[in-house]
Amino acid sequence: MIGDPLRVEQVLLNIVHNAVKFTRKGGAAVRVSRRENPGGESRHAVRLLFDVKDTGVGMDEEQAGKLFMPFTQADTSHTRKYGGTGLGLSISRSLVELMGGEIRCGSRLGEGSRFSFSLPFALPGTAAEPPVLWGEGFGKEQEHSQGYSGEEMGEGADLENVEGMRVLLAEDNEINQMIVVELLRDVGVTVTAVENGVEAVKAVEKEPFDLVLMDIQMPEMDGLTATMRIHSNPKYKDLPIIALTAHALPEDREASLKSGMNEHLTKPVDPDEVYAALRQWGKRKKKAFAP
Repeated sequence: MIGDPLRVEQVLLNIVHNAVKFTRKGGAAVRVSRRENPGGESRHAVRLLFDVKDTGVGMDEEQAGKLFMPFTQADTSHTRKYGGTGLGLSISRSLVELMGGEIRCGSRLGEGSRFSFSLPFALPGTAAEPPVLWGEGFGKEQEHSQGYSGEEMGEGADLENVEGMRVLLAEDNEINQMIVVELLRDVGVTVTAVENGVEAVKAVEKEPFDLVLMDIQMPEMDGLTATMRIHSNPKYKDLPIIALTAHALPEDREASLKSGMNEHLTKPVDPDEVYAALRQWGKRKKKAFAP
C-alpha cells in the first residue's frame, strides 16, 4: 500500500506510548484491520482501521472531550513534572486529518481507553493517491519502504553544508525524538539526544556541537531557561539554538527569540523547515563550539 510511513508511524507510536504509559495493570493491544467503505471498496484504494485499546486509568467524559484540543493538557507550565499527552494527541489528530482520515477516542474512568483512527491508502500501480503532507515524488512506489532521504525534501535541495554537522536535540517526547533523529541521520548529521534542559546544558559543556534543536516544554528545566544558561557562557554565546516546539503562537516565537534562540520551528516536524535551518547554519560546522 502507498501512504506516508513517517506520519503513520508517528501517530501510531504516540498513541501506543500513551496507552502503555497510563496502564499499570492488564495491558495494551494494537489491532489493524481493513475497513469497509460505505459506498463499496475501491479497487484503487483501501482504508485501514488502527485500534489501540488499554486497561489503564481511563478518563471521564469531560476529560475525553478535551483530549484533542490544541495546547490543552493538565500541566501547562514550560517545566512540567510529568510528560503530557494533550499536545501529542492534538498533533496526531491534525496529521490523521491531513492524510484524509479520522480519529476517535472512547474511555471510562478506571476502565481504560480505546483510540481508533482510519486512513486511506492507494494501491501500487494505480493513479489514486491519498493526501500527503510533503515530499515530491510521493507516488514512487519503490521509495516508501525506506522512508525519505534529503534529496526527496525538495527538488535539488542543497544539503552540502548539512552533512557532517553535530547536532544536539533536546526533546522529552520519545516519539518526537525518534522522528527527528531519523530525519537528521538520513542526511548525514550526527545527533545526540537528551530529554530535558538540564541534560542539554551538561551535554554542551561535555562535547562540541554545531547547533542545538531545543524543545520548549520539558521536565526539570524548560528550553527557554536552558538556552539562556548555555548562552550565558561566553564560549557558547554564538552557538545556534533553534526552537522545535508545539507552541506556535506569535508570543511563543517572541519568547523564543527573546531568550536568545536563533529561530523558532513548530511541530508537527516539517522536514523541509528543519533542513533549511540546518543549511542556514551549516557553514559553521567546521567551527564547532567545543567545551
